[in-house]
Amino acid sequence: MPDDRPSLELYGRSGGAGLALRRGTVPGRIERVDVLDGSAVVSTTTFTPPVDGAAADADLVLTPWRRRPTAPTVVVHYRRHQPESRVPAPSARGSFRLDPEQIGDRPMTQATPDGSPAQTPGPDLIGAFFDFGTSRAVCGVFDRRRVRGSDAALPAAGVERARSLLPVQLFATDDSPDPAQEIEDRTIGIPRIRGEAWREVFGCAPLDVHHVSHTRPRTSDLVVTGDSVDFATDATGERIRGAKRHLADLDIEVPGTGLSGRELFRGVYARFAELVADELKLPRAIGSLSVTFPTKLPPDKRDELLKVLRTLGGKVEMNIDEAVAAAGFAMMKRLGADFLLGVEAFRLNARCPEGGRA
Repeated sequence: MPDDRPSLELYGRSGGAGLALRRGTVPGRIERVDVLDGSAVVSTTTFTPPVDGAAADADLVLTPWRRRPTAPTVVVHYRRHQPESRVPAPSARGSFRLDPEQIGDRPMTQATPDGSPAQTPGPDLIGAFFDFGTSRAVCGVFDRRRVRGSDAALPAAGVERARSLLPVQLFATDDSPDPAQEIEDRTIGIPRIRGEAWREVFGCAPLDVHHVSHTRPRTSDLVVTGDSVDFATDATGERIRGAKRHLADLDIEVPGTGLSGRELFRGVYARFAELVADELKLPRAIGSLSVTFPTKLPPDKRDELLKVLRTLGGKVEMNIDEAVAAAGFAMMKRLGADFLLGVEAFRLNARCPEGGRA
């Protein structure tokens, strides 16, 4: 009996979304699904591990979109099966343009052992990355609820810095809707200013493209009152400096605090999470937390710190040291919003040890 089901079905509402694929619609392992409304991405979902769309039907839970697409296109990123190859298959993608009326309202459910439907939990949409450094404490938040603009959009922070360098206009006009054109028009005949402006633009990481926002940096100096731990930026009192060096032995009391390292650092990260949720107006507590650690901190000490942080609840990971985190951010800035163009630009400036270009 022929199967009359459509090969692809997109469904959902503002609170949840999903994608149903018939077997073989995507001939490989699905790694990511983007939902576009025209040229704007309204939902991005990454699947770890990948979902095999070639061997069986796939019913995927997607990141909820903020607005219902009026010109929907589904882009599926996948890798084909290469069982006899030792080299990973190259990434491929398939695009499916849909009519808005084809978006269904089927609830996202899954079968329970007794056959009754149960609500399928959606992906964790908000995760945070904490770096408690020697002098500064900073946080980045990965928020997949945020709808990103065009991949070609310039970093907003970089554009603002560039505008501050541009010559004053004798006749005030509204800001151009195209910042790139504005920079070019206002620096005609001034190549030095034009170069400095573009350096400011591309000196900022394209955080919006990657659904990342950040909080203002805070000093790593602490203020401890009884069992309460706060940052000196947000509280008044006697400053405790250099607390980070006590990560190596969590059982010893940290001078000036009356708390052991175990108690102090649990309070530090718990307070940091509260401040971040409040500053960025997150709808709930952070459920996924990634913490950097000092590069020279021994593995056994890392394990001790991780056990302390996991008592905070939620998902806590500590897989990246401070040096790797800094290098990763530098590469994000270097590659920009378009990885393909960024890699090509990087290769143009790279050199092999033996000489010549990479």
